[in-house]
Amino acid sequence: MSSGQISTAFHYSMSVGQRMYSIHYLMETSLQPLKRTDVFSRSYRRTKEQRNGEQEKTEEGRKKKE
Repeated sequence: MSSGQISTAFHYSMSVGQRMYSIHYLMETSLQPLKRTDVFSRSYRRTKEQRNGEQEKTEEGRKKKE
């Protein structure tokens, strides 16, 4: 298998996954427009904050090691 074939296969699997997710997301949002998106955005924001907090912790740990 050449690298070109691998990359196209990977791209195809990615696009299929995104399409499945977007269909699922559209179905969910059309069923419960306000509640669903509000919960989704809130949970997304929370995970983003946690990730930023973890990055800060690792940076602090690095400084302590030095």
